[in-house]
Amino acid sequence: MKNREAAVSVKQSVLMVVRELSSSAGYIYEYEAEGKVTKEDSEEYMEKVQVALDYIISEFLEPVYALHPDLRPKCCGCEKSNEPE
Repeated sequence: MKNREAAVSVKQSVLMVVRELSSSAGYIYEYEAEGKVTKEDSEEYMEKVQVALDYIISEFLEPVYALHPDLRPKCCGCEKSNEPE
C-alpha cells in the first residue's frame, strides 16, 4: 500500500478485526469456564483464531509497516530508558 492515506485506513481496519478476534477468544474462555463449550471446542477455536491472526498480521499489516515503518505501533518495553537507574 504505497499511498499513505490508504495505508493508514488499512491499518485501522485490520487492527479493528484483530481486536474483534481477540475479544472473541476471551468470550470463548468465559463460555468454557461456564461449561457452555467444551475444552476441546475452546482449544480448537483458539487455534483457529491464532492462525487467522498470524495470517492477517503477516499478509496485511507487515506489508504496510514495511512501506511505512512509522505506522508500526511503538513497543512499550522495547525502547531503553535514558534515565539512570
